[in-house]
Amino acid sequence: MTRIIVTTDFSDSARKAYTKAIQLASGFDSTVDLVHVLNPNIVPPVYYEQLAMPTELVKARKDLKKQLSNEIDTYFKNAVAEFHLLEGIPFKEIIQYARDTSAEMIVMSSHGHSAVNQLLFGSTVDKVVRKSTVPVLSVRDTGRKFELP
Repeated sequence: MTRIIVTTDFSDSARKAYTKAIQLASGFDSTVDLVHVLNPNIVPPVYYEQLAMPTELVKARKDLKKQLSNEIDTYFKNAVAEFHLLEGIPFKEIIQYARDTSAEMIVMSSHGHSAVNQLLFGSTVDKVVRKSTVPVLSVRDTGRKFELP
């Protein structure tokens, strides 16, 4: 195994998945790709005007890249890791990125930022698990209580 993808939404739950990805990478001498997907098509109506301005989208990209870089510096000190900011529908972009890079594992947290987002858009993890040809490790955040939607 030479390449492992770990996805992030910058939540504490996502950071739990980092630990598993780093453990796998060290055992297989693999590179870890920290991936975040910016979906500019799904934003609250309040922000439509702001994101319609190219400068706001450019700023969002710049801020996310800085945040990804900080995640690498903070959490991946003992791993060979790099970050990638993708744009589009998250599950599709993650699967395509795995194909494009010949990744051999995708590591994802089973809990994201918001239960509301999961109800509205479905779970990105569920979609990746069902549609990816690459094995997916779903990491449960044991600090979170299970709640029925």
